[in-house]
Amino acid sequence: MKINCIHCGHNFSIDAAYDDYEGLVRCSTCGGLLEIKTSSGALRAVRPGAIHGSAQHAPAETSTTDPEVEQMRRELERLTAEVREAAAEAVPAPESPSGRAVKPL
Repeated sequence: MKINCIHCGHNFSIDAAYDDYEGLVRCSTCGGLLEIKTSSGALRAVRPGAIHGSAQHAPAETSTTDPEVEQMRRELERLTAEVREAAAEAVPAPESPSGRAVKPL
């Protein structure tokens, strides 16, 4: 089944495991989250799952009630946020040809 990313326009495929699915998928090109709904192997709905380019890009929420799994999920989210913050601090702002700092979009 083919999906067109709402964030970047990239077309990507998902396999038969998603034939009857409702939830989040991540674009392999831009990392944007898409909320999709499929039924009988056909795509029924696609909408943004998070604001593209924001810190809201996060793993899909699980619906488990296992406390150990939930604790691991929260720890993963915490570590992911720490890595993003460290990476943002480590990368200098790009410069334009005129030598001025360029503001990210």
